[in-house]
Amino acid sequence: MRYGSKFVVFVAISSQVTHIAPPDAKGKIIGEPVVQEGVINVPLKSLGLCGSMTGAKFVSTTEVYPDSPK
Repeated sequence: MRYGSKFVVFVAISSQVTHIAPPDAKGKIIGEPVVQEGVINVPLKSLGLCGSMTGAKFVSTTEVYPDSPK
């Protein structure tokens, strides 16, 4: 099940302080399909990413561009 559309507000608020990563020419960000502007679904636990550390069923995380002009 995919939950990308649930992040509309999250992306809107984030875009006030940084730019949102655009997809590449294949419609992907870091090789993953974009499900909504700036949103990808990845298997956090199997990749050992920070969002998997709590054991919560559903999590989200952000990647901020430190060099963003915003």
